[in-house]
Amino acid sequence: MCPQTDAPGGRRWRHVFGLCLVLASLGAGAETLSVGGVRVGLQDGRTRVVFDLDQEPDYRYFMLEDPQRVVLDLRDARLASASTADFSGTAVERLRSAGHDGGVLRLVLDLEAGEHRIRRFTLAPDPAAGRGHRLVVDIWRTTESVAGAAGATDDLDPSTNTNTDRDAQAEAIAVIAPTVASGAGESAAETVAPKVAQAQEGAGPAETSPDSGVDELDDLFDFGAPAASGHRWSGYLETSAAYTYAEPEHWSKLRARLELAVSGQLSEGVRYKLAGRLDGDGAYALEDDFYPSAVRDDQRFEAQIREFYLDFGSGAWAHRVGRQHLVWGEMVGLFLADVVSARDLREFYLQDFEAMRIPQWAWNTQYFAGDHTLELVYVPLPSVDKIGEPGADFYPYALASGTAVSDDRPDRDLSTYNWGVRGSTLLHGWSLSAYYYDSVSVAPTLVLEDDGLTLQYDAIEQFGGTFSKDFGSFVFKGEAVYTPDRRFQSADPADPAAILPSDVLDWVVGATVPLGDWRWDLQLYGRHTDDHDPRMGFDDDELGVTVLVNYALGSRMEFELLALAGLNREDYLLRPKFAWRFRRDWRLQLGADVFGGDAIGLFGPYDNRDRVYLEVKRWF
Repeated sequence: MCPQTDAPGGRRWRHVFGLCLVLASLGAGAETLSVGGVRVGLQDGRTRVVFDLDQEPDYRYFMLEDPQRVVLDLRDARLASASTADFSGTAVERLRSAGHDGGVLRLVLDLEAGEHRIRRFTLAPDPAAGRGHRLVVDIWRTTESVAGAAGATDDLDPSTNTNTDRDAQAEAIAVIAPTVASGAGESAAETVAPKVAQAQEGAGPAETSPDSGVDELDDLFDFGAPAASGHRWSGYLETSAAYTYAEPEHWSKLRARLELAVSGQLSEGVRYKLAGRLDGDGAYALEDDFYPSAVRDDQRFEAQIREFYLDFGSGAWAHRVGRQHLVWGEMVGLFLADVVSARDLREFYLQDFEAMRIPQWAWNTQYFAGDHTLELVYVPLPSVDKIGEPGADFYPYALASGTAVSDDRPDRDLSTYNWGVRGSTLLHGWSLSAYYYDSVSVAPTLVLEDDGLTLQYDAIEQFGGTFSKDFGSFVFKGEAVYTPDRRFQSADPADPAAILPSDVLDWVVGATVPLGDWRWDLQLYGRHTDDHDPRMGFDDDELGVTVLVNYALGSRMEFELLALAGLNREDYLLRPKFAWRFRRDWRLQLGADVFGGDAIGLFGPYDNRDRVYLEVKRWF
């Protein structure tokens, strides 16, 4: 099935409308402070990134997690030229930049997988040495020793260092919506070297200490030489166990997972990354009397390429070609605007979203123009969701174990492809995006045909958008996706073969509220089915809520409760969790997943899948 086919008066006008919707946001901006260059060095496990400035900066700093990113917002600033800094062998994967509302320049350092400690400060000019203003970011991987580093401290107190929700995932574009409250990203617990200036939100340009000798920091590295050559290895090892205590009791996960990645510079301006993952799950050998053979064969072992791409570009253009993650939305516990990603749903939505996403083979091109970004995506060999086999714990259809289901996946050739266009802009403090995506649906529809049950993947179009706004004490955000002619399977036992089409609008609005050691995420989500049919088995307007409460106990432990509930009927999922980072590069998690409600809800069908779990993870 090829999604580029035009129906008379149908898809062609939607293609044009989708393109115009995105292009309408493009324009230009103006800034004053100039970031003249970016230098990078590596010594004794410390990565140092230096931004050369033509005047004293007025900036805000914060960090985002999962994956870790360092974000610097410079007021009234512009990047004088595209960075040619070589980050090979360092803790930084790449540098991204984009304009922000009001002339703010956002600089984002994407860090390699793992845990890191960050120190940042400004340096006053030294005319005798020919040095101007500098903004410095030092990064240590937690597996490296920092005992001898000047100004190094213990992990930051989370009460003064704001993070995003752990379930949210980073957008793979230059413009990243603010996800922390203004000023909350500054850490009073962070100790820095002499002549340090810590920017405070709304406090104006930072003051410089009169202490001397700090300019010798510039001499730690030879900034005129390229960064360390070679390749950077990273990854993690994770062991996890889950025991389903609802009847019938059984081990539902005894998995060991190893993910390895290598990245580096192939030539000037061309970077690469290759990442692979191995999974082995002993539960499907131990519980061979519970799971049918098709489920055991599907889930006990897997090897996959997680990423395999080249990065290159020039000027305002950036390209990424190969197997990659393309994330267009990030709400707590929900996939909504994230329409490009396929997902591994064999464990429902209980894995970390970063691990659950299935990458796509794609060509991704981005164009940056001040406060605006245009993104074009071509996916020649689309991946689709993995839902497992009948008899698995979270198989999405009520079928008996061993039921024969054929899978009519898209052909693995160039005749079937997905494509999309997405525009992002920042307007009066609002981060806005709009997109059009023409694709083979990643989610299958179960169809009853003359020769039996078949999973089909429809050609669909999706119009969507996201927004977020930082109001200081909280962040307001939302997403919406409109899908014409979506097909649904009949839930009427008297007519199980019926396929019911309808236009569908999915939406979610929410707020992130940090309160000291507490963080709250509140969301209201819904689906409107335009051509509703009672045989669909759900209401024409379905509503639900999510509530996430996170409490940080010191710098290494946290408690979290994520609750999701449907409002049309009894339908809920509760996910309490305790996480302990007992070593800098180790994390232990204990938690439970508790389902309940009606059999026609999103969570109720898994009422007998309640489980407790233990996970130990080490980054390297």
